[in-house]
Amino acid sequence: MNGAVTRVRLVGALAIALAGATACGGGSDKPGPLDQLNAAKEALGNAKNTASAYKEMGDALAQIAADSNVTVDPVDFRALRDLLPATLAGLPRAEATGEKTGAMGMTISKAEGEYRGEGGPSLNVTITDMGALRGMGMISMAAWTMAQVDKETADGFERTTKYDGHPAYEKFSGTESNRNGNIQVVVASRFLVEVDGNGMDFKDIKSAMESLPIKKLEGMKDEGVTHGG
Repeated sequence: MNGAVTRVRLVGALAIALAGATACGGGSDKPGPLDQLNAAKEALGNAKNTASAYKEMGDALAQIAADSNVTVDPVDFRALRDLLPATLAGLPRAEATGEKTGAMGMTISKAEGEYRGEGGPSLNVTITDMGALRGMGMISMAAWTMAQVDKETADGFERTTKYDGHPAYEKFSGTESNRNGNIQVVVASRFLVEVDGNGMDFKDIKSAMESLPIKKLEGMKDEGVTHGG
């Protein structure tokens, strides 16, 4: 992910966290997460302070999560990787990888599968567990969840929809020489499932998403969740 996209997503997370902190804030004069987030927001406007601002924002987000008395340890990426089928939309899986990463005091886990056929068509599938950033962090990763989209062009479309009751987003652009599509599904406000298809018709990309074990993923929504006293 390039720096510009990272910055946009972090600013999105910051805005969401600011809203949450404002809603939950009390009347104490003691500096709290909201003060830290405001300081981070100001620092983000100064390129020289970007690194320290990200750290400050992370500390504030971590504090907000801690104040909620709920901690979420992401599902092991190996368990997420096991959800990737051996074949998808008729394409064999060429590679399956996974990782657990931490940034700004938060940890997420991710599994990714690459599916390739002879002659060019390919699918890329990503399953991400947002961990403690479920909810507010999901909005920063999938801003479309806050809007309704229904757009058509001469060679494609973009729209929000539902997959088995879960919020979803579809985008496709297709010509004789170039067919690309993306489908994203948010599961239990915690997991983001994404399918990217290249050189394929949309119906095949959709078939790939519908073949993924979404219900099994939904059943993992409470894994690693600990409620404080």
